[in-house]
Amino acid sequence: MNNNTNIFILLALFTGFCVTAAEGAVVIKVRAINPLEEEAPVTIHYPLPAGLTPEDVLAKRVGRGKGPAVAGDFEINFDENEKVYFVDHLITLAPKEIVVLEVEAKDIWTVPQKTIDGLKKQAEDLLKARPPSEEFASPVSFVSEEAAAGPDPVALKLKEEISRQLEEIVEAQKATAITQVGVQGHIEAYQKNRETLQQVGMDITMLRNMLSAREAREEEEKPAPAVEKQTQDQVSSPESASAPLARPAEQKQSVADKLKSLFRWK
Repeated sequence: MNNNTNIFILLALFTGFCVTAAEGAVVIKVRAINPLEEEAPVTIHYPLPAGLTPEDVLAKRVGRGKGPAVAGDFEINFDENEKVYFVDHLITLAPKEIVVLEVEAKDIWTVPQKTIDGLKKQAEDLLKARPPSEEFASPVSFVSEEAAAGPDPVALKLKEEISRQLEEIVEAQKATAITQVGVQGHIEAYQKNRETLQQVGMDITMLRNMLSAREAREEEEKPAPAVEKQTQDQVSSPESASAPLARPAEQKQSVADKLKSLFRWK
């Protein structure tokens, strides 16, 4: 038992991993070396990069000796203490043998171009010019001077900042590929890009709220439509409406006649 324990510790010291780029994926290689002159059963328990899950794994292979790696059946299990997934495999190594376990997985540390393009389109769509309406064609427009001037300059500035941040992510990902900075540098760059992406999301929400508030303000500035006041004669009964109206002169004469009749000399 003590001999096996010593072998395991020695093997663990010689265990390592490297990451190479594949077509839209990464290949994580875990190496185990038996430096002894006798075969030894060894359990390989090695952590995968943070964030990687079995659902992200595309293929598993085992390479022994000089031959090509073949499909492997080793397990990938979750470690509750470390809160990451581990390569778990019990294997017997021949004397002086080197074994390589390969895990081909999706590159989950890259912001998809589709996501970047979608966010850029959201910002652009929010600032698209409104099509001309009858109000703009009319000589007398109820549209405020602010609305006629075009998009809000503050909104335009925010949209430009969103575009700049998205372009920053694109350039950062080109400069921090795994083959250039290694897995650790690639993951660290991704975490920074994720923070930038969150800021872009908040900026788009702010842009949407700004434009909505402006539309509401423009709506309030429009004057209410004029309502023609009705005269007392227009709201009179149907019977009176059908009768012809007396001329002003005739009305005065009728009153004068009534006064003469009151003061007529006997």
